Amino acid sequence: MLLAVVLQLVLIVLNVLFFLWVDTDCGAVVWISYACATVAYIVLETAYLLPRSDKGRAWGYVIPYIATMFFVVDLIAGVLLSLFVDSVAFALTVHLIIIISFIVWGALHIGANRSISKSLERQTQDAQYVKIVAARLKAMAIMVKDENVRKEIGKLYDVVYASPIKTNAMAHEYEMKVFAGVDELEVMVAAEQWMNAAELL
Repeated sequence: MLLAVVLQLVLIVLNVLFFLWVDTDCGAVVWISYACATVAYIVLETAYLLPRSDKGRAWGYVIPYIATMFFVVDLIAGVLLSLFVDSVAFALTVHLIIIISFIVWGALHIGANRSISKSLERQTQDAQYVKIVAARLKAMAIMVKDENVRKEIGKLYDVVYASPIKTNAMAHEYEMKVFAGVDELEVMVAAEQWMNAAELL
């Protein structure tokens, strides 16, 4: 709430300063620059006020930074154009280039942020799944009466517990095979089918 009030006050101050320093009969380039700077500031304000989830907080600050840079660059360009340029077409071209550049920059970062967030979410889920499978293997090792099968389950537990979590395609394929066999192994252990369990391991 406080941030929203501060941002609105800054916008009001900037507008007051503009109308104090600039004549209302100034050229079209000035008004184009004023309009573009105002739009850029609204984008900045929106970027800071949009809610960000705690999970994506670290990546969410990139967009406000881009919006801030957009406003600063467009404001500086607007001031320079107002002072030294009379061509409306040239002023529009410059502002259009700035707008397109920052739209592309922002879109690339949004895409990257979403990809990173999904990757982190999948990694967290995989890590949790590995812990669950490791806990099941540990419980099975306690239930097993056959010493050889218990040792093999202990080795499998060590492999699963230290799983690299999809470090590469080959590791991921191996992990999936191990995880898929745990269900079958659990059934054999419950039925005390030690020979079948030993063959599976």
